[in-house]
Amino acid sequence: MKTLLLNLALLVSFSTVYSQSFCSKARTIQCGEVINSSNFESGNTLNVSSYGSCVSGINTAVNNFNGNDVVYRVDALNNSSITVTLNGLSSDLDVFIFKSCSSGASCIAKSTNGNSSSEIVNISNASGTYYIVIDGYNTSQRSTFNLTVKCAGDTGGGIGDGFNCSSAEEISCGRTYYHNNFSSGNRMEYENYETCVSGVNRSLNPFNGNDRLYKINVSWAMHSTFL
Repeated sequence: MKTLLLNLALLVSFSTVYSQSFCSKARTIQCGEVINSSNFESGNTLNVSSYGSCVSGINTAVNNFNGNDVVYRVDALNNSSITVTLNGLSSDLDVFIFKSCSSGASCIAKSTNGNSSSEIVNISNASGTYYIVIDGYNTSQRSTFNLTVKCAGDTGGGIGDGFNCSSAEEISCGRTYYHNNFSSGNRMEYENYETCVSGVNRSLNPFNGNDRLYKINVSWAMHSTFL
């Protein structure tokens, strides 16, 4: 009886560990952005039981996905398409896509190429938030990587992806922020700015450089100055 109870307790504990939410682990990546990172110190949150039908046909005895995993979230425009590319690998890392990060969330897409091959996932008719999980099939799979997310959708003519308000970074009055646009990606181009670029030479100023989106809440009748 003691042995039976011990085995039951271990089973319950194991199940709880791998059905937990991974929301707190998710970092934000914006459409058009390239992130250079690694899974060296990211720890393990998801394993083979987390991926459901996405690991159908895979030898799960060998590929139990208990390696370190990294999670990103991206917000997509309605009826858009998303392309997720993972490359620059020195070990075998795979990509899994979720629509939720809560306990019991289901994997909806994957790319599980062998060795250090690049991984690419395409999602059509995208809408809302997606979670990108980068995982090693065992504990030895650790690597630096380049993660790229490209989006295309209904942005009024298809020139530039346009911005998603939910991805805006919030700033406050009276504060100074030190940021850069080195890897922020390009979402807005000349056509997106309409009358604001009237009289500007489009050939010389296509506005196809990296951009960042901010939002600020201003009280009624307040005077604001942006430097």
